[in-house]
Amino acid sequence: MTTVRETAQLRQPDVLADLYGGYGLFGAAMAKDVQSVVTMDADEATVDNARYNIRRAGGTVRAIALPVNPANLAKVVDHADVVILDPPRSGTDPNVITAVAGLKPRQVVHVFCGPDEIRRSIGEWKAAGYGVSSMVPVDLFPGTAGLEVIVGLQPK
Repeated sequence: MTTVRETAQLRQPDVLADLYGGYGLFGAAMAKDVQSVVTMDADEATVDNARYNIRRAGGTVRAIALPVNPANLAKVVDHADVVILDPPRSGTDPNVITAVAGLKPRQVVHVFCGPDEIRRSIGEWKAAGYGVSSMVPVDLFPGTAGLEVIVGLQPK
C-alpha cells in the first residue's frame, strides 16, 4: 500500500479514480488523502462493499457497478486527478488506457498482477502521451510465483 500511495502523489483537493476497484482497498486506504473517490468495477456486490469500505474509512465516494471499458468511462467519469488501475491478470480491456489518458490525470498508478501485460500496456501509455516515472516490483503473495509491479505514469 505504501508504494501505491507514494506513487500516487495525492493532494487533498484531488479526485481519485480507482478503476477495477474491487472491494475498495486502494480507495479506502487513500480516502482521507483526497476530496473524493470514484471507484468502478463490474460486479454490483463488490462495488457495494467498496462503497461501504471507502465511506467507513471517512471518504466521499461515487461507486459505479459497470465493466471498466471506454464507453462506460466516458459515461460516468468526467474528471480524475489521479487514477489507480488494478486490472485482472489479463490486463485492461482494449482502449481503456487511451480513455483514461483522455481524463488527463496528472498521475496514474498501474498495478500489474504479473509482468506479461507490462510491455503492451506501456506501449499504449506512450502512444497516449504518458511516460513511466517509476516501476517497483512487489511480492504481495510470498511463496507463490506471482509478482506484482507498480508502475507510475505521468504526462510527457
